[in-house]
Amino acid sequence: MLGRFIGHRPSRVTNLFGALIGRAERELDIPREVITRSLRSSIRLDGRLDEKVNQFDEFLDLVSPPPR
Repeated sequence: MLGRFIGHRPSRVTNLFGALIGRAERELDIPREVITRSLRSSIRLDGRLDEKVNQFDEFLDLVSPPPR
């Protein structure tokens, strides 16, 4: 699902990831690094971006909130 969202709405991914990470930190007390790693894994498992894994990692580095 996330892979499809990235493919169709790349300009909105920054806001989505920021909201997901922020909410997980505040409401669930999950560290930012764990959420970011989980998002990466989830998108890889989606399989829609297999041929673009390196580009995807670079993209995630750009759109993920900075570490605290």
